[in-house]
Amino acid sequence: MKDTLKRAGFFFASKKQAWYFRTAEYKVSKGGKKSLDEIRAKYGSEVLNEDRPRRPYLHY
Repeated sequence: MKDTLKRAGFFFASKKQAWYFRTAEYKVSKGGKKSLDEIRAKYGSEVLNEDRPRRPYLHY
């Protein structure tokens, strides 16, 4: 699964223990101190699991 995500253009955030995707235009040059929940609240996310169907994980 790791190789599949890498080939699809995803990156792994070791501090947050989560895979993420971003385009080149969204690259940030300085690091932030936001938690994974804060990032999900701002941008939304989708939990992927090979054993279960895909479900969006969005906070509004």
